[in-house]
Formats: sequence, C-alpha cells, structure tokens
Amino acid sequence: MKQFRLPIIVLAAMPLMLQAAPTFRQDFSHVEGEYGVVHFSGNVYVAPCVLDPQSREQYIDLGDISARLFHQSGDRSKLIPFTLRLRDCLRGASQSASDITSHSVGQPTQRYTSGEQAVSLRLEGESSPINQDLLRIQGAVKGAGIRLLDDKGHALALNQKANTWLLSPGDNELQLNAALESTQSSISAGDFRSLLRLIMEYQ
Repeated sequence: MKQFRLPIIVLAAMPLMLQAAPTFRQDFSHVEGEYGVVHFSGNVYVAPCVLDPQSREQYIDLGDISARLFHQSGDRSKLIPFTLRLRDCLRGASQSASDITSHSVGQPTQRYTSGEQAVSLRLEGESSPINQDLLRIQGAVKGAGIRLLDDKGHALALNQKANTWLLSPGDNELQLNAALESTQSSISAGDFRSLLRLIMEYQ
C-alpha cells in the first residue's frame, strides 16, 4: 500500500533522447526594434487532498486556566477544539461495496467502502520528560503538558504510529482537541507555549 506525504513535489524529467535536445534560445539579431523573452516555470504536485491554507499554521489559545483545577496527575483543563480542513479529496475508488470487509484502517470495527480514502495523521513534537504522550510546554508553568485528543475524546499518541481517519470525496474536516494536563499534584502559574507538527500520509 503506497503512502504519500503532503505535500508531494513531483519533478518532471525529460525523456532520454538519442539526439541533442533542441534549444529554446532564438536569434533575434535580424529583427528590427525592441524584443523580449518570457520564461515560464512551476511545480506539479500530487496529493489525494489539498490542506487548506488556514490549516497549515494555526495558533490555538487554551485560555486562562485556574491552577485550582489540578489536584493530581492526569487532571485536565477544558478541551479546546481545532480543525484540519482538507479540500478537493480524490475518490478512493479501490473496491466495491461488496468488498467492504476486506479493507480495514487499523481498528477492527472501522472499514471503508468505495469512494472513501484513509489518511494517517502522525503527531510529532517534543514530549514531556514525565509523560511521553504529552507535548512539552515552554514558559513559566511547571508540572503539566498538553494532551491531544480526537473528536470523541480519545487520547492520541504522540511521536508514535499514525492515527487513521476516513475521508470522503470532496472536502473533509478532521476535528482534534487539546487540553493542559497535569503531571503532578499541582502546577505553577504563568504563561506557557508549545509546538506540534502534523504529518499526513494517504493510503
């Protein structure tokens, strides 16, 4: 099963020729008056979906959080949602509805049918030294990290095997959540920040 990283840049190569390739430079010495030359260039990319520009770089504010919410390791602040928007997703078209049981996407109860496509989302970032599943935070706050969850509230693995979502042809939205989670019985007050990198692979 091929996997593609987004974005993918495909460079077109010239076919091998037994004769010299023709030059595009022309001699205008015999032309009277002014003349000019226009050069064209570009890149062609291939990806089953296009990541919406507004989703490429996001700033998520977890808000003002009271330190009194945290009494033991694992306590969390309010979940703050954020969205990855995928545009113009191509049709999977790899199997018919009668083959539904022959293709799984990691979870035994989750299958995809004709037209759907699976995307794996890997979450990468610096882990908390106390809990490897939490994003490490920078700043004045000590004793906590950032927990990432899916739209159903299930914790997502960090720096591990990618999590899988199903995509339908057209536009799709992947809903994620973030929360501050304590790694000890109390946390210190202050500002904090962190950075998450997302790697998408299509199956």
